[in-house]
Amino acid sequence: MPFQAWLALVYLGVFSSFLCLTMQTVAQKYTPSSHVSLILSLEAVFAALLGVLLLSEVMTMRIIGGVLFIMLGIILVEMLGNKKWNSN
Repeated sequence: MPFQAWLALVYLGVFSSFLCLTMQTVAQKYTPSSHVSLILSLEAVFAALLGVLLLSEVMTMRIIGGVLFIMLGIILVEMLGNKKWNSN
């Protein structure tokens, strides 16, 4: 394997895996779990949007539907979930 390929693998391993996951774990320590779960549920939405913007992927109706379902779920949890727990 060429040297540049090894450098790319090391870069991906160090920056994409180790540093990002470490920063995510540390940030989760100081963030309420309810916020963390909502933020992490948006990961697929960001991946779809960045795929369209950066990689010129096609935004299909299936992707749009998935994004809408995720956003609807987050909105419902934020609006209805708080009322349920705060009423006790």
